[in-house]
Amino acid sequence: MIWFLRLFPAFMILFPLGFTLFAGRHPERASDEGTQLMRRLWSVTLAAITIHIAVVALTETDPEAWRLLRAAWPVGFGTGSFMVIWFGFAMKALQARQPGYRNLPNPGSPEPVRSASLTPRDTTSPVPRGAWFAGWAVFGLCAGATGWALLQGVPSMLILGLAFWLGMGVFGSQASLTEAEPMDTAGSPELAEAWGRLRSFKAWCFYGMGLIGTIGFAAVAVITVFAPGVAGMSGAIFGTAGGIAGGVFGTMASVRRARVNALLQELGTREANGPAQTA
Repeated sequence: MIWFLRLFPAFMILFPLGFTLFAGRHPERASDEGTQLMRRLWSVTLAAITIHIAVVALTETDPEAWRLLRAAWPVGFGTGSFMVIWFGFAMKALQARQPGYRNLPNPGSPEPVRSASLTPRDTTSPVPRGAWFAGWAVFGLCAGATGWALLQGVPSMLILGLAFWLGMGVFGSQASLTEAEPMDTAGSPELAEAWGRLRSFKAWCFYGMGLIGTIGFAAVAVITVFAPGVAGMSGAIFGTAGGIAGGVFGTMASVRRARVNALLQELGTREANGPAQTA
């Protein structure tokens, strides 16, 4: 429990700053206000992480304070700090440094004409058939191992976890292919290629998370049979790792989409200004 109390709030506090730094600063369209907003973000993040470190260090030696702290501190201070830092500081810095984030338009720029790619994508998965065949084979083995564990007395609710990770891989990967991909009116190959890279990244990530999650869940079911004393810890480790992996995937996908949105707006601005200003 002590590692969770130490690391979870720290992760929640540092995530907004890390995301903003990872998103980067657009070389042409970033606002001058971004520098000042980043200073504020750094300041509030350092203040929050200092408070967290100090409180944990002072209470670890007091059993009564430690008992009270571990029940409320991770969710209360960790999640609360995240909400304040993210919505109060990081979002403003993101919008100033990377205008493509959340598809925000340029102030004073003409409203772009909406266009969309009509290329069918639901039958052209970036994940090849061979990988899907291997994935289904692995899932079959994991389902068999989980079924065997159920026969040994493992709670039947574990089968729901297996179904969840299967859905994550299959349906998540498929859904990533049908997400709307706005295009500029000229149908620029550069933008189509950028959307293709993002689509491939998401499809492979969903596929990989579903496959790894299935293996991990089946492993927990088998561990529960042979070593029930460590089953809870193994499940906690697996759940935490899965949550962090999902967070990293979501972060990277959001940053990549922000960059594609920035490219879309840049191409729209070029078209609106005419060929004379694009030379």
